[in-house]
Amino acid sequence: MVIFLPLNTKRLIQRYKNLKIGKYKIQCPYFQNIAKKNGRSVYIGKGLPGEIEMQTEILFKSLGKDLNSPDPSTIRHYMVMAGLGIDCSGFAVRIIDNLLREKGTGSIRKNLRPNHSLLSLIRFFFRPYTNLSAANLTSNVNCIKVKNIKDVLPGDLIKIGKGHVALVTKVKKENNKVKKINYCHSTSDYYELHGVRSGEIIISSNSNSLSKQKWTEYYRGRNWMLEDYLKANKNERGIRRLKTSKSL
Repeated sequence: MVIFLPLNTKRLIQRYKNLKIGKYKIQCPYFQNIAKKNGRSVYIGKGLPGEIEMQTEILFKSLGKDLNSPDPSTIRHYMVMAGLGIDCSGFAVRIIDNLLREKGTGSIRKNLRPNHSLLSLIRFFFRPYTNLSAANLTSNVNCIKVKNIKDVLPGDLIKIGKGHVALVTKVKKENNKVKKINYCHSTSDYYELHGVRSGEIIISSNSNSLSKQKWTEYYRGRNWMLEDYLKANKNERGIRRLKTSKSL
């Protein structure tokens, strides 16, 4: 048995992985608003695929360049230099918002919360997509721990320290035991293939922790996801499930 995310949420993930720019389908690059500029969501690593596509077209027109001339890697370079891409929490928040709406639980504004300071609550109310970090998203305020691998479901989050999060997209089960977990995330790692990516975790034993399973997202001999997971404090890693008004 294979359990999937609902159709529209799957489609949104594919849109990020295959942006329609010029004649190409381009993997959305990673961009993080390191300078903490308070700009439009599309320019601070929080935009939707259509917004990123449109602003990339505007960018190339302003530069007097033909989008169909450069190769995809060059286009991605220009995008990042201009601040067009998606960061880890921006991607997760957009996918989760779509998932919550598709499941009929309402938007992230209804279901999630930042930390408890008054200022953060005000910011979140007016700009919910730009004011939830990976740490906020996977905190005890918004999530519960999924202690057993056999209970993992699509829509659950994989917490990797305080600074990174991935979303479970598919779970393969046999005889009520999980055999494989697929996930997606946006990452600054993986050299020139940074951005929105997918990976899988092959489960050898449901009684073992994630750290003892086989993570397959290797590139050029490295698996940044597994490396970062193993480096993270044990209290800051593992599977999390959102606290929502209805079960996902």
